[in-house]
Amino acid sequence: WAQAWQAAHDDVDTGFGDVLELPSGLLHLDAPVNISKTVDIRGQGRDGTLIALMNDDARLRLNVGGSKTFGQDVRGLTFSALTDRAAGCALEVGNVGGAFLDVRVSNGLGGRPYDGVVVRQATQTRMQLESSGHARHGLSFVLTLAEDHIIQCYVIDGSEFNGNGGDGIYCHASNIGPTNLIEGLQIGSV
Repeated sequence: WAQAWQAAHDDVDTGFGDVLELPSGLLHLDAPVNISKTVDIRGQGRDGTLIALMNDDARLRLNVGGSKTFGQDVRGLTFSALTDRAAGCALEVGNVGGAFLDVRVSNGLGGRPYDGVVVRQATQTRMQLESSGHARHGLSFVLTLAEDHIIQCYVIDGSEFNGNGGDGIYCHASNIGPTNLIEGLQIGSV
């Protein structure tokens, strides 16, 4: 599935409003999928589209290492693993302004993803996320800030972070200079 998903992304124009729609059913992901264009990723609901992470490298990467994009929304998906993962995550978030709505990352297929969602760069996003049953953290902010950044993350009603081996929500930031702005984490309604 990774090659087909990546090819569909690569064929999309760079304009707003494009949608990559995933079908219902179990989709095996065996490599990273890198999303750098302003497109929505839509599944058929958390109970409709299930993405099985087949190895430690398999994940959805949203604009990691790129300049800021707005309008990258991810909706209606569940990520899980068939066996316990020793590293990696299900979703890796870069310089994105968008939303994660009706997204689940869990151990529903019997294996524990290592981390649920890892935020690596400045981001402005809203999350309605169920991230439970991981070997480590449900939602991680792992940031190395070398220049001015604004980080805004709104974890909205309906989110859950339960049964993880580490923290539900974890933050680690290094190399923060005097001009860096971290505008924190808001939990609740937006």
